[in-house]
Amino acid sequence: MSFTTSHLADKASPVFEVETSTADKNKYTAEISKKLLKSSSEQNSIPAEENPKCTQRKNIVFLKTHKTASSAVQNILLRYGTHYNLTFAMPNSKLNFGYPGAFKPGTVHDLKGKEKFNILCHHMRYNHDAVRDVMPADSFYFSIMREPGSLFESTFDYLWQIVPAFKRVKHGESPEKWLDNAQEFFETSPRSSYWFFAKNPTAYDFGYDNMNQNQNFIEKMIKEIEQRFELILIADHYQESMVLLSDALCWSIEEVACLSLNSRKRDKLGLEVKARVRQKARAWNKVDAALFDHFNVTLWKKIETFGYDRMRRKVNSLQQANENLAELCIDGGKAVDSSKLKDAQMKQNFYKPAGVSVGVYNLKKSAENNPLCRELVTPENAFSNAVFKRQYH
Repeated sequence: MSFTTSHLADKASPVFEVETSTADKNKYTAEISKKLLKSSSEQNSIPAEENPKCTQRKNIVFLKTHKTASSAVQNILLRYGTHYNLTFAMPNSKLNFGYPGAFKPGTVHDLKGKEKFNILCHHMRYNHDAVRDVMPADSFYFSIMREPGSLFESTFDYLWQIVPAFKRVKHGESPEKWLDNAQEFFETSPRSSYWFFAKNPTAYDFGYDNMNQNQNFIEKMIKEIEQRFELILIADHYQESMVLLSDALCWSIEEVACLSLNSRKRDKLGLEVKARVRQKARAWNKVDAALFDHFNVTLWKKIETFGYDRMRRKVNSLQQANENLAELCIDGGKAVDSSKLKDAQMKQNFYKPAGVSVGVYNLKKSAENNPLCRELVTPENAFSNAVFKRQYH
């Protein structure tokens, strides 16, 4: 992904008007496009980078949402915390904080007092007051969202096995068939533990009633999220998001470099079908669409404040850092289908839903004993188990 005006072409029209009208958003997008084009065409020398007097943030709360590139973000946090010998708030289960139930302090392992932990970054259904009870007062709160159309397509494929409503169509069929009958399938299917993945799953992960589509409720929800989280990343603009994160945390670009994890390899839908799926998924997931539209605009306002030239340079630096990691560690320099994973230990710890093709990485022979390289490609469950063992054994 490069920092170009193509990022603006797929901005979605809002389902609900929350604080900013459609006309204002379109005008704002057009203004950004002009500035980016001007920025890209300038031949002036690049000014020296700023040297802000900041301190690295080490107390962090990351709300890990589903199918939003959150595993890559978690991998960054796990690597950073391990490198600096920080303490993680670890789930009793080692994997999640009682999900899909709401977060409770009792789901944190070895909880003996407030302000003990540095980083909380495992799956949970967010409960703001409970999280504040176990994390330091100066913690940096952030999360990540994804465009609802692509989110639905990925969720439908990856989580088909555990959502009864999804099973009303065969796995591998176009999600459009399901969306054309969404109301019927949703209302007449059993409510399993993971029923909510079929309707506004992002709102659910943030701790809200995913079935409440009242506009006043949505406006209140958005305002609360803005007050509680200092930064909402957008998976569709991942690299720009990571530059903003590195700046907010006062971390180097190299410390937010990573590889894509748990991403699906299969993409059978043509452009016309994808466009229809996106439109129908947004209509079905109205709350998530409103959330995404608002925080997508918020992200680009932050980019404007950050500076377009500065962002372009930082994205180039991040791309180079990612490429350097791949060159150092990865056999062939890119992901392969999960069926081609060579490492027996990795295979044992790797979760892949049946019928889903997921990209994985084989390490170079020269990188097999490199701790950084192994951490980069370690599946999240195995990495979490290793962190748990390091802290408590």
